[in-house]
Amino acid sequence: MTNKISIVVNTCDSYHDVLPIFFSALKEYWPNCKYPIHLNSEYSQFKFNSLNLQSHTIFRNENSAWGYRLKKVINSIKSDYIISLFDDFILETAVDQRIINSALNVLESNSKVGVIYLYPILEGNKNDSLELFFNIGTLTLYRVNSAPALWRKTFLNDLLNSLDDPWSWEAFAGYKKLAQLKKILTIPKNISIAYNYAASKGGGIYRGKWVEEVVVEKVKKYNLQLDFSIRGFSKNTNKQKRNIFWKMNFLFKGFKMVGFKVFYFILFSIINRIFIRK
Repeated sequence: MTNKISIVVNTCDSYHDVLPIFFSALKEYWPNCKYPIHLNSEYSQFKFNSLNLQSHTIFRNENSAWGYRLKKVINSIKSDYIISLFDDFILETAVDQRIINSALNVLESNSKVGVIYLYPILEGNKNDSLELFFNIGTLTLYRVNSAPALWRKTFLNDLLNSLDDPWSWEAFAGYKKLAQLKKILTIPKNISIAYNYAASKGGGIYRGKWVEEVVVEKVKKYNLQLDFSIRGFSKNTNKQKRNIFWKMNFLFKGFKMVGFKVFYFILFSIINRIFIRK
């Protein structure tokens, strides 16, 4: 099974300070991980002792967009399946390899399944399940997202555009025709989490600043040298709003991705907010 799966960790040069924490936790909580690890970065290499880690970089004259870099890494990988992670998805508990193995079995036996999330970010329909995984409805907000997941490599590659950034891709890629044709599954909330991280806090970094509750004790635990004052701490991960320029650019990118289907996202976002407030 190890040759069938590769891990891709998404990062950028300005986030390399979180990588020693990420990989220290990976070593502790996934000590028997046999999958090759590919680091999707920009211009700077990163090495970590005793891990099978390949650091991918780009030239200065290349497109530096996240989508281009990720597609380039994906196309260099021979494995049929990819576990996609982000650099601040710092493990909190041991990885449940049994669930990953089950997810692989489902992907190999059912070509209609494109991805299986390894953390229960979204609710799935238990009446439309495959083994222990639940199917996510086609109009669900953020049905395609960057949560820890086991992807069919071809599906992930085809969903990406070279100019994509993670935020617009998460919001709008799920409305692409290809995404609508595939089943997207998740582990339910009532079983062991396969890849457990501080999802409720957004990971170890929020809007460019450290999440204190996630990283401080880990830096002490792993005896790492890190100056928290350079990045600073996020004060509140629930109330920081995007400015209007960011929002307009975000929606413009969505329109370029899926056309007028961008209004699905707007409509369901409004409905979702009203429902939560009630």
